Amino acid sequence: MELTEGEWLRATQKATDRYLTLFNHMDQGFCIIEMIFDEKGTACDYRFLEVNPVFEKQTGLKDAVGKTMKELQPAHEDHWFRIYGEVAKTRKALHFENEAKYIGGGVWYEVYAIPFDRPEALQVAVFFNDITERKRRERLQEYLLRLTDSLHLLSDPMEIQRTAIQVIGEYLNANRAFYAEFEPDAKAYTILDNYVSPGFSARVGLFPANAFPSIIEWFWRGEILVINDVRESSVLTAIEKEASVEAHILAFIAVPLTKGGRLVAQLSIQQRVPRVWTPDEIIFVRETADRTWAAVERAKAEKALRQSEELLNGQKEAFQAAMNGKPLAESLEALSRAAEAQLGSRARAAFFHIPQHKKGLYLVAGMSLEYGHDVENFVVGPESISCGLAMYTGKPVITPDIEKDAAWEPWVTLARKHGIRGSWSFPVRTESGPVVGTFALYFPEPREPQSKELEIAGVIAHAAAIIISWYTAEQILHEREQQLRLLVKQRDEFIGAASHELKTPVTSIKAYAQIIQRHGGTIDVQSLLGKGSVFSFTLPI
Repeated sequence: MELTEGEWLRATQKATDRYLTLFNHMDQGFCIIEMIFDEKGTACDYRFLEVNPVFEKQTGLKDAVGKTMKELQPAHEDHWFRIYGEVAKTRKALHFENEAKYIGGGVWYEVYAIPFDRPEALQVAVFFNDITERKRRERLQEYLLRLTDSLHLLSDPMEIQRTAIQVIGEYLNANRAFYAEFEPDAKAYTILDNYVSPGFSARVGLFPANAFPSIIEWFWRGEILVINDVRESSVLTAIEKEASVEAHILAFIAVPLTKGGRLVAQLSIQQRVPRVWTPDEIIFVRETADRTWAAVERAKAEKALRQSEELLNGQKEAFQAAMNGKPLAESLEALSRAAEAQLGSRARAAFFHIPQHKKGLYLVAGMSLEYGHDVENFVVGPESISCGLAMYTGKPVITPDIEKDAAWEPWVTLARKHGIRGSWSFPVRTESGPVVGTFALYFPEPREPQSKELEIAGVIAHAAAIIISWYTAEQILHEREQQLRLLVKQRDEFIGAASHELKTPVTSIKAYAQIIQRHGGTIDVQSLLGKGSVFSFTLPI
């Protein structure tokens, strides 16, 4: 059956209308492109022949029809040209997912590309969907899984920090990443370790927060600071910019952590060149900061519990030694070991006291015999240092760095001999008030005590005071028992001698008096006329 020209036109129009309805109302982005090849036959660009309304919404490209991709976005990646060129030449459809980094700030597409029209036309029909959000979720889940796997078996807070900054630093290909904790007053922060790329220097130590007041101001607002180019930043002051450039930091992300209204930590990612940080990268850094803080706090709590148990066990061991009648040195040695375990393997502890009939301090436990010999009879007084001064004042004496303390000058050689750079001394005070000894902690490097360390030292010193008081009481009790035994012996000797003398009529009263006086007693005589005399005597016991 042949169609008339009118029927054919109506049928064509109907098909066209259906195509346009589908073309304009489909949820997917759609375009028809004509591939462009260079003289070597390599796909190098393409021209847009048709686009639907969703195309502009999902790409942000306006008035695309008739223009090439490079005209619209010169930085568009070559892999798009290569894929579409393959479809046009092989006439085989492809289904794939890929990222267009320079479209809309970075967009992921799911694409179905099919050959279109005649082979020589080198055209491709492209159906695509924006799957950026799905890809972001997948990448975030992948990253968080990697981070969680790296952290979940770690129990040391320092190792958790080190691992977290390594994971985020490597993932973002950063030059430096670090986790810092603020002091309670937020006037300074401590960086214990860095992740750094090859050739980039680490930055560790205690730093004043006021060196970058603009950043701290953002932190107190709880806001993440993202700087793509330090030199162009409207946030940083001229001095802060200059300091950053001198430190070879031209881009960074800084995430603050505030808990209970207090600034507690920050996580920073730094780059030596300008860098446009993507929303995904900012999310990765924020999530890393939150999870690192949670993991560090969990580890600190678990470590504190372990330390508390270890400290309690050390005290029990020391008290048990005292109860079992072990020497004082053995009890205090147990406390020394407990103190060293709490403050780290490089810490060394010692106890000193003043023996009877002595004026200076002597080593009781801890350190070496040679050290004890070198410091025996250590002066106690206002001009002394370390334990001598702590014993005199009844207050802790903290020397973070012996080399920088003028009072230590006469003792620097001795300190170097025994590998001592930091010295903390604490009085050991009994419940009744007197200072009965001192407790010292020594370190091979300069060291300022933290509040938790001072708390531990206080617990150890208190335990030592109880033990020393116990030994003192035991010694006094023993001495009194010895005295009592002597007096009882004297009394028994007197009674025996007196009984013997009283049975001997020829013994004179003078002899009785001599016996009594020899044993430290007294005689009282009362006489009544016609009734005789009554003798009474008193003996000490």
